[in-house]
Amino acid sequence: MKLVPTIIKNDIAIKPLNPLVTWKPNDIVYCYKPLQIIGSQINLCYRSIILPTMLCMVVSGNVFGASLTLTLKSDLLNNPANFLYPFFAIESTIVIFGLGTLAGLVNKRSSGYITMITRKPIKSDLLFKKIAKSCPSIKIRFSSNFMAMSTPLVMANFCAKTTARLLLMK
Repeated sequence: MKLVPTIIKNDIAIKPLNPLVTWKPNDIVYCYKPLQIIGSQINLCYRSIILPTMLCMVVSGNVFGASLTLTLKSDLLNNPANFLYPFFAIESTIVIFGLGTLAGLVNKRSSGYITMITRKPIKSDLLFKKIAKSCPSIKIRFSSNFMAMSTPLVMANFCAKTTARLLLMK
């Protein structure tokens, strides 16, 4: 059973998801505000050091794993430790696409919810319309950029280009 947040006197509680019950736009906006706070906390903690370091380590692991795998070719099975290089390249590719897609989906889904809320015809509640229009989309940031849906593709392209350059240098 899926659980969704609901509003009880300005506090968030978890209740089971009932597909027959439709959510009011007012409830969606008030559930969206705590998600913005969580996004801000993630950006504050991870933006400067942790996320850029993790991305650099994964990208460099992908480049070195792929280049060592392609360089060793037939010597790959001579030493059991060499057998880890292909797995390292594959796992880092999975992390690049998984982490990047997850962070990109946060941005995409939050933008979708904001457009859904602002387009819905609501009673003449001017305050609600102003609150809904003031909600920005949630972005997982690293350094001065944010993770969009195309970020994993850019990172994979960089890994492929750098691996090819390393192989051409040999």
